Amino acid sequence: TVYAAGILSFDKACSVEEHAVYTKISAYLPWIHSAMRGDSEEFPAWRAFIMTHMFSKQP
Repeated sequence: TVYAAGILSFDKACSVEEHAVYTKISAYLPWIHSAMRGDSEEFPAWRAFIMTHMFSKQP
C-alpha cells in the first residue's frame, strides 16, 4: 500500500494572518506514481533522499 505524505505548498498571500496549505494531490498523481515506480534514473536517488529525510525532526 502506498500513501502520499508531506506534499505541501505554503502561500501567505491566500490566508488571513498565517500560512495556509493548498495542494490538489490528484493533479500530481501521474508524476507521483512515475516517481514511486522509478521510471527515470533520477527517481531512485530522490526516493532514497526523501524517505531518509521526510520524517526528520530538524527545525
